[in-house]
Amino acid sequence: ESEAKVVEKLTISLDWIVMIAHKDAPFDNITSQEVVDIYTGKTDNLNGYKINALDKEVGGGTKTNFDKYFDVKGKTSRELIIIAPSGQTIATLAGDPNGLAYLSYGYTEAAIKKGEPIKTLTLDGVAGTPENVESGKYKFSRSLNLVYKKENADLMERIRKILASPEAKQIFEKMGVMSAL
Repeated sequence: ESEAKVVEKLTISLDWIVMIAHKDAPFDNITSQEVVDIYTGKTDNLNGYKINALDKEVGGGTKTNFDKYFDVKGKTSRELIIIAPSGQTIATLAGDPNGLAYLSYGYTEAAIKKGEPIKTLTLDGVAGTPENVESGKYKFSRSLNLVYKKENADLMERIRKILASPEAKQIFEKMGVMSAL
């Protein structure tokens, strides 16, 4: 709120967070309630299958969005395995058939294409695909913004035009995010 007095924001893209598990996990879907129950420590299993839940460190955008989406800020279990970098999350999950984590769609898709033994889960029966994010069916998304001083509005308009170009949109897609321009 205090920053809004001196800065503006330009939403340039949408990113979304997906729940992920080891590729051999015997489930492909997880419900929001199951996520809450696992991450708050109410249970450590899913349909009788032991879960080792990975959590992101406090302060990062992915963790902030996870906590807000599932309303678990300050309620997560102390038993969770805290992981910071996305690469460490992938490596840990790839080595743990009982692992469960959440990560940016783009990072997850890149890891799967590289052959990491992980899979994306549907959340409440909805796949976290670009089409489902764009249609509004998949809700676990966030906007990525450029923040600028109000006196730089002319410069930002030039930047917006560049970022709205077909070439820039291809780069957004290659990075696993969706252009919002």
